Amino acid sequence: MKILKEPFVQFLLIGAAVFAASYLFTDSPNEGNVQIVIGSQTVQTMRARLQKRFESRLSAEEIEAKFNEELDYMIRQEILYREGLDRSLDQDDSVVKNRVASKMERFAKEMASGEPFTGERIETFYNENTQLFTKPRRISFGQILFGSKERGAQALPDCQEVLARIRAGELKEYSAVEKLGDQNTAIRREFGNATLGRVAAVFGDEFSAVLDRETQVGLIGPVASKYGYHIVEIRKVVLAQVRPLDDVRGQIEGKLEYERNMKAFLDFYDGIKGNYTVVVEDGR
Repeated sequence: MKILKEPFVQFLLIGAAVFAASYLFTDSPNEGNVQIVIGSQTVQTMRARLQKRFESRLSAEEIEAKFNEELDYMIRQEILYREGLDRSLDQDDSVVKNRVASKMERFAKEMASGEPFTGERIETFYNENTQLFTKPRRISFGQILFGSKERGAQALPDCQEVLARIRAGELKEYSAVEKLGDQNTAIRREFGNATLGRVAAVFGDEFSAVLDRETQVGLIGPVASKYGYHIVEIRKVVLAQVRPLDDVRGQIEGKLEYERNMKAFLDFYDGIKGNYTVVVEDGR
């Protein structure tokens, strides 16, 4: 505690106390009694939410106590919020601005009509956007690598030689062919139910394009990739399928609702932005 006896430290503490007192005990900018109303709908919603959440675990008295706690908290927040506004503490606060702007955007979107969309409108959207409701083509396969890193210029001839031995009937088992390839821990040997996008991400577009053309199971090769050349065993091909309208009707309604709400918001914004003059002071 010796440090508290230092004159300079005492001066700082006295200054801090004076500053705190001047801030905390300055009269509120509010004059008179400001009424705060917690509406009946808000009270009913709070009670219903607490009842639903705690009815199986708490007694009625305990739920009522929680309600009173939440109500006290809400009133305190409201008082602090209004007091902060009166003291202009919201100015230049990005968090406050973002919250208010988000609420304003939500308000504008809610002005859109809530009428359900007609079956014709849903069907038209479905027919015009079938790509959104198409299950992608998927393929299961195994691959044997003859790597450019491991073999250099000999990678392609080695791959072709093994394929020739397979076609001549010399190599009949896939496991025997696997032993002739290269081990590369960077890529898997087996792929199940993979999309062409996944295949392209691993091997590159050229490799994926070759597999995209295949519709039958069997061995193919040489297939070039960014790693070298491959012998590929196609094991299963599932063609792309458009999901039935009835399966995606709810999804379409959600998309249409989003579009309608966004249009309502943009229309609202276009209507009010002319009321404001924006000045950008750019010192550059």
